[in-house]
Amino acid sequence: MRFSRSVVALAGAALLTTAAGVAATASTRGLAQEAARTRVGAGWQSGAQPGDRQRVLTLLTGDRVAVTARPGMPEQVRFLPTAGSGSAGATVSRANGHTFVVPFAARTPIASGRVDRQLFDITTLLAQLGDDQASDRIPVIIEYDGPPREAAAKAQRALPGSADGTALTSIGARAESVRRTTANEFWQSLAGTGLQKRSAQAVRKVSLDRKVAPALDRSVPQIGTPAAWKRGLTGKGIKVAVLDTGIDATHPDLKGRVQAAKDFSGSGNILDHDGHGTHVAGTVGGSGAGSKGKHRGVAPEVTLLNGKVIDDDGMSSESKVIAGMEWAVAQGAKVVNLSLHADGTDGTSALARSLDALSKKSGTLFVAAAGNGCGGRGLIQAPGAAEQALTVANLERDGSLNESSCLGPNPDHTGKPDIAAPGTDIVSALAAGSEGQPVDKYYTPMTGTSMATPHVVGAAALLAQQHRDWKGDRLKARLISTADPLGKQPLDDAGTGRVDADQATDNSITVDTAELEMGTYLWPHRAPKPFSQVLTYQNTSTTAVTLNLTAPLDPGATGAAPKLSTTKLVVPAKGKASVTVSADPGRGKVGRHTGRIIATPAKGDPLFTSYGWFLEPEMYDVTVKGILGDGTPADSLLFVTRPDGGPVDTWEGNGGPDLINGVAKMRIAPGVYSIAGTFLQPATATTADRLVIAAQPEVRIRKTTTVTLDARKAVPVKVALAGKHQLVPAASSMAYYRLNRFGKLSGFEEVEIDDAPIELRAVPTSGVTVGKMEFSAASRLETPAYRLKLGTKELPVAELTDGPRFAGTKQLTAVNAGTGTAADLKRAVGKLAVVAMDGMQAQAEIAEAAQRAKVGGVLFYDPNISGFGVDSLFLGDRTLRIPVLQTSREVAKTLPGKVVRIDGALGSPEVFDLLKAWAGRVPARPVHQYWKPQLARIAESYAVHSTATQLWESKVGYTPLGEAHGLSPLPLSIGPFRRIAYVRPGQWEQRVDIGSADTSSRGRSGAHRYRTGERRTVNWRGPVATSGLPSKTTTWPSDIGVQRTGKNLVIGLAPFVTGATQYEEPDGLSDGTYALSLKRDGKVLVEADELSLNGPVPDAPGNYQLALDVQRSQPWWKYSTQIRSTWDFRSRAGAAEAMPLILADVNFPQATSLNQVRVGTATPLTLSLRHQTGAPTAPFTGVKLLMSYDGRTWTPVPLHKKTDSVYTASLNHPDAQAGSTVSLKLDITDAAGGRLQQDITKAYGLTKWKGGT
Repeated sequence: MRFSRSVVALAGAALLTTAAGVAATASTRGLAQEAARTRVGAGWQSGAQPGDRQRVLTLLTGDRVAVTARPGMPEQVRFLPTAGSGSAGATVSRANGHTFVVPFAARTPIASGRVDRQLFDITTLLAQLGDDQASDRIPVIIEYDGPPREAAAKAQRALPGSADGTALTSIGARAESVRRTTANEFWQSLAGTGLQKRSAQAVRKVSLDRKVAPALDRSVPQIGTPAAWKRGLTGKGIKVAVLDTGIDATHPDLKGRVQAAKDFSGSGNILDHDGHGTHVAGTVGGSGAGSKGKHRGVAPEVTLLNGKVIDDDGMSSESKVIAGMEWAVAQGAKVVNLSLHADGTDGTSALARSLDALSKKSGTLFVAAAGNGCGGRGLIQAPGAAEQALTVANLERDGSLNESSCLGPNPDHTGKPDIAAPGTDIVSALAAGSEGQPVDKYYTPMTGTSMATPHVVGAAALLAQQHRDWKGDRLKARLISTADPLGKQPLDDAGTGRVDADQATDNSITVDTAELEMGTYLWPHRAPKPFSQVLTYQNTSTTAVTLNLTAPLDPGATGAAPKLSTTKLVVPAKGKASVTVSADPGRGKVGRHTGRIIATPAKGDPLFTSYGWFLEPEMYDVTVKGILGDGTPADSLLFVTRPDGGPVDTWEGNGGPDLINGVAKMRIAPGVYSIAGTFLQPATATTADRLVIAAQPEVRIRKTTTVTLDARKAVPVKVALAGKHQLVPAASSMAYYRLNRFGKLSGFEEVEIDDAPIELRAVPTSGVTVGKMEFSAASRLETPAYRLKLGTKELPVAELTDGPRFAGTKQLTAVNAGTGTAADLKRAVGKLAVVAMDGMQAQAEIAEAAQRAKVGGVLFYDPNISGFGVDSLFLGDRTLRIPVLQTSREVAKTLPGKVVRIDGALGSPEVFDLLKAWAGRVPARPVHQYWKPQLARIAESYAVHSTATQLWESKVGYTPLGEAHGLSPLPLSIGPFRRIAYVRPGQWEQRVDIGSADTSSRGRSGAHRYRTGERRTVNWRGPVATSGLPSKTTTWPSDIGVQRTGKNLVIGLAPFVTGATQYEEPDGLSDGTYALSLKRDGKVLVEADELSLNGPVPDAPGNYQLALDVQRSQPWWKYSTQIRSTWDFRSRAGAAEAMPLILADVNFPQATSLNQVRVGTATPLTLSLRHQTGAPTAPFTGVKLLMSYDGRTWTPVPLHKKTDSVYTASLNHPDAQAGSTVSLKLDITDAAGGRLQQDITKAYGLTKWKGGT
């Protein structure tokens, strides 16, 4: 069996640079990398709109996913299971702007917490790794169970299918780089460790190894450094590790300062080709030698350790940073600078946990950037989110917070960032050969929390020199408690204030705690337990000091401030004194409340201890129980949305909590919720597999609530053809679709299966009163391509998806061939081998071995279930000429020794696509039958260029609310091919792929609304293919067209268009080249090796020329191998405009199905002209068509004008040209000055054949 996909969806980066200047550099680098494709054109970028390409990437299970993102539309996802992965299907969820594709084999490991769901976050994977063409590896971190020493020992051993492993002993883990080609082998080795079982003690968790990228003249004095220098504190003897892009040790400020260096980035060198690390190192401890002391660092005599964790392209991964941190600790670093950040805002990522573990074990202080441009509160990412990290915000020169600095608190409502420092326009060391805007040959300015962090690191080094016995926690507390307050700046913006090296190294009074977390108090805050903690102050001077103590709340906080046991505290000379802080936080407004305990001496600056607590808003505990059809607990991913339009927890972007052992718990705000899950009920001896959608579409939360999703109440879902018909199911799907009260998609859940003996079921629901709901089901039924007869009795049989196509008839004696071993197959020479398949076995290998052994055919069956249960064949590049099919175990056991007849065809001659939607609820009986006269009939023909061409086809039907039931392309036939298709009335669109097992191209057809009883003819890929745009007479994706909006022009061209209504998708080209250029008033605006671009143009009238050159050569693409097109048109300017491109369609109604025209006879040709849909039109004033057999000598073709836009001709090619090709040249003009010039090389072939089409 094979699931195409099972979808559960919601409507809804890398370890990013923390230096805005570096981000700009990285952007420039990206443009440089694009230079090979976009040679001219400032401001132009690839893509008609951002993200309108299809990409294919391999998941950790070895399964693949094809993703196409289109502007204003949900991403289209195709799940492509791999044989042996154990993934019969997948769930696809969309939440918080991210798309997750989770194969069934990974559901339990993810639900149990053993596998990071981000390994199946398609949005993140594409952003961080790219698709299979961009990267051939999947980086992961594997954490092991057991005590630290035991786990560390396990981490020394690599798993099969991986390479380039590194042990990460701080967290008992191993970083592995999994080859995409061996991902399935790696997944199976993980499964062998017991990953699928919650009781497994080997692997604790597998996480995505997230990517990493890097995030002073006035700033150094600004933090009180000169005063510390006067005390003789310069960082001498203190080791500081800079984990970054490397350090330029030849820079005058850093020469002789780097004691040790190591590359963790994979660059193969320790040099800094980026400049970020050198800039950071200069701020930490540059000597100022290159500026006569002007750009001196904070701790100019520290010993530097250069850990290059970021490569020369500015990228890294969590594991590389972890390895660098472990190395820094081993080298004796007192302080570590981490001017970088990554995904993981809750402090539980591998990077954050490694930092916490190393801090506690070694006493090293890790100082981390808060990050830049996080886009809201509570988004400080790892490593800054780690509890033990000293997290730094970025200040402007005037002491205000830089608007790009990321804001706290952490998601658990604990305080972050801890402190702030100058990070805007910081001038520091410039690495040789790096980019930037230097102030001179040795220095350059940069901005970001990356630049603020080394100021704090330098201050920590000065303090560590003064107190060599202090560990990181004391250094951290001292720096936080002595920071300069920043007026009314909230703690969650900039911590306690700007780091102050002067006070940190001067004040004789210290406090043991610089941050008090008073807790989170759950609604309804009834009699919360009072908070109480003792603060101890120590006086190292020889004179007693009296401290005046206050505990004011920050501006905006409500409720009572904490109480102090005394407001005057005398701290004796060389002694300690304590004050008790108590609070009753259960009063005040809901939300986070912060403040500072201020201890002010008679002389000197005050000490600060921050405090904070969180009063939860109205929330209720909700328990979701999941029950399978047999009464056992259900493990599933849940998706929780708000039809009332209210905000909802995104569960870290996952869309909902996980059902584990049948239970999921969440705490959510009052409101109206939709809670849905998809349950997979395994087959039994008497039942097939079952997929169940269980949803509660309208749950009102006003109190503690239990919601039950009970698959025992599920009923069959089916859409069928009424009457007696010999049909087999090719695919089926069902969908739960929910719109909120504003008419926007609140969530949907879809299940689709291909040719699988799986029963679809759903739990009936009540109607909805908030928003809209729709439940729908679709099915594809086919006349069997294979038929198996025993005498006159027809037996149930089906082909295997992606299996071989056999045309003809065979009479064979069936023989029991066991499980298909070599010995088993010897008994089946010249006979039909009946083979038992158990699970995901290598069907293709068995079938191939059977052909080599001269077996007459193979009949698979699953001995464990009733009905069909054998997975797809996945032939790949194998060629099989024998029939390979499947049947049920009941039939298979009766066949040995009997003679059967097999009739095979290249494809099903008749297909039915049926779709039914029920509004407002899942009905009590979601079953519907159509009668054949109710359907529309389509005569379909599929032309090809060569007889070995493979075809795949699918149709997408739309429900009244707009839900698209889109089947993954199914094997259609070996072309050429004809069939009759029927569809239920309504809107449908079609996709037809063409190619071979290795390469293919995607063809699309626009949507057509069919009527009851309508008869229509659809011809695919007939001659001649042109370039340009399809006729947008119906719904088309918005990435196809040439449109201008204001000062932006969007270009999306189709490389090949046939019959005006079909086109090859721009990113469907699996080979070939394409070059595009655009001129305005004779000046080149952009040149690119792209089909889709967007960029700036003047908002004024102008004359444009758009040129496109497309080339393709494949065994399955012999004609229209090169098309050179030039469009001249005039833009009128204004708010919005579709450009008036002239487009031409050339058609030979009597061409053969191999795109050939017969010689020696008059053959009609039709030339149809049009403008881009939606553009202004003008009469066509000149129409020329020329033809050539050799591409050098051109002959005009006489044209007959039927209408202004339709011309005909009659061509009679001489017999001598049989076997050759004809090239065409078009030259069309219109009254508005528009022009199309198009040369089509080898437009069609010539043949003597006089047979049928």
